Amino acid sequence: MKKILYCIVSVIILCTLSTMLFSCAQKGEQAEKIQVYLSFCSGEKLLSKETPLDYSPIDEIEGTEIVINPQKKYQDYYGCGGALTHSSAFLLMQESAEVRGEILQALFGKGGARLSLIRLPIGASDYIPQSSFFTCCDTQNPDIADESLSNFTLEKDGEIIALLKEILTINPDIKILALPWSAPAWMKKSKSLLGGYLEEKYEGVFADYLIKFVEEYAKEGINISYLSLVNEPYVSGIQYPHMYMDGLQASRITRTLGEKLEEKNLSVKILGWDHNVNKASTFLSGLFSDTDAYYLSGIAFHGYEGDYNTACALYSDSHPDKELFLTEITEHSGSTDFGNNFAYALKHVTLAPINNGSSASLFWNLVLTTDGQPTPVDHGSYCFGIIGLDDANPQSFQKSSAYYAMAHLSKFAYSIEGKSPEALRALCENPNLLVCALLRGDGKIVIAITNQGQGEEVVKINLGERAFAYDMPAQSVATFLLPN
Repeated sequence: MKKILYCIVSVIILCTLSTMLFSCAQKGEQAEKIQVYLSFCSGEKLLSKETPLDYSPIDEIEGTEIVINPQKKYQDYYGCGGALTHSSAFLLMQESAEVRGEILQALFGKGGARLSLIRLPIGASDYIPQSSFFTCCDTQNPDIADESLSNFTLEKDGEIIALLKEILTINPDIKILALPWSAPAWMKKSKSLLGGYLEEKYEGVFADYLIKFVEEYAKEGINISYLSLVNEPYVSGIQYPHMYMDGLQASRITRTLGEKLEEKNLSVKILGWDHNVNKASTFLSGLFSDTDAYYLSGIAFHGYEGDYNTACALYSDSHPDKELFLTEITEHSGSTDFGNNFAYALKHVTLAPINNGSSASLFWNLVLTTDGQPTPVDHGSYCFGIIGLDDANPQSFQKSSAYYAMAHLSKFAYSIEGKSPEALRALCENPNLLVCALLRGDGKIVIAITNQGQGEEVVKINLGERAFAYDMPAQSVATFLLPN
């Protein structure tokens, strides 16, 4: 009897162990599969997790070939993001802690888009909740200078600072880009925030002003990664803060600012231009008149006029040591079709530019109401936030097509280590397909493909020693997360 019981128990143990081992093998096999996330530009599917794929022998796969060499790496990729304006901060702080937390998780959390970049105004931009514009160092009388910056204050940034602290608990690897729309009026020839230019005698003080902003934020536990000298230096005739600056003045200030940052041992990088692609050449020729442009880390573009892909191809060749950023573009009321906006963003903002040397893409306001508020400025048409808040239903929020165009990269680009991924190059001769690829810090590869044609495309992704196939639906985007 004891022998029979012993045999029964032994069989049960063996069966249990076999089941456990089979289950572990299944999990291991599943972990080795290629994960797929699919969206239709129509919005029918959005970041839908699809059936995982297996690798196949290269010779057994048919379809449009996409060739990626994982061994040949290009620029560091810093990801996607948006601007935390005073308007965005105001709206978020009006929400309950619960709703605000949901929005911030949707933007920056691992379960959301996991955005990794924030653009921050130094002083007022055109998106503020109040009617009067300001800088961080205003004087009551703009004819009276404050060269010691004794009036410097972050009083108007209280909501922004509080939000940044919340965001950094969600994603501590966030990089922050900061820039002014104007110098304080007393530094300018016009003595006004609305237009005019910086007086040459205040160029050093202006550099001190930017550094003061960095230092005061650091006291709050918030590190600024990049500084630009001014937003849209060639803009004019607008009713919100702006300041003309030519490339020669920018060159002088960049050197002065770089030297002062170095003296203070502040590891902040400097970006040049920060305006539309089509107006860049004259400014940049002046900026690079300081031939080595030693203190300039990169060139920032806006995407409202001109093609960012073209600019990346041009400047990555002529200035291969400089990073290329798209720091501002927005969806707006002049184009309300979700699908068209989605497809445009994939082509011009997020995916294709990577193959031309782009390191980052940022949209404008992180959060606005669905009718583009609050702003004291009549822009003619209004901007959409990456997240839209509905006044009629304050407990709900809408994710824009820009959100999904960024999330198809940013959600998957970062490994646990937090190390910036490196761009690979994806070669594809099919004009309907746009492809980019990234090598993560943990060795995994992320590939994003959009089919902007009207018919299905069967693709064959060739990684040299490995390959896989996928049927790309028309007007869709798919992200593939490959195992090590």
